[in-house]
Amino acid sequence: DWPASRLARRMSEPLKKKPVSSFQAFFQVCAVGLSIATLVVVSVWSANDNSGSHTKHHFFLGGFGGGAKKIFSWHPVMMVAAFSFAMTNGILSYRTARLGKFGNKVVHGVWHTSAVVCVSLGLVAVFRSHNKSRAANLYTSHGMLGLFVVVGAFAQYAVGLFAF
Repeated sequence: DWPASRLARRMSEPLKKKPVSSFQAFFQVCAVGLSIATLVVVSVWSANDNSGSHTKHHFFLGGFGGGAKKIFSWHPVMMVAAFSFAMTNGILSYRTARLGKFGNKVVHGVWHTSAVVCVSLGLVAVFRSHNKSRAANLYTSHGMLGLFVVVGAFAQYAVGLFAF
């Protein structure tokens, strides 16, 4: 029996799962709801351009656009979209989706692929912003820790892709 045919048989097997309890379902809804709420709040925070009279304290990031500050506004949005929204859904989709083993793996992979794309766009935004304003890159503990987290996330994605 060739390994490819064994893999095909294994992928078509139904996924043997324990049923999702009401406790787990409640916390899944909470996790997804909070990730959506976080994405909305960060998007509003990033998109506002401080032009209204109610924004005199410069709380907002400055909107989306071409300037260095406006390019940077994409960084928190893309990172929250990746780590909070896409990865949360990716993790939960494998456990709760009822698409069979192969279907669950595909949905799980699509969510994590979208997370990797969002992380990449978030990194491009912060590096372009810093380069455009001639600021140093990776000079803070946030930047260094973020780099380690991103490398770890990409390594985990690569291992998952290879194991798939």
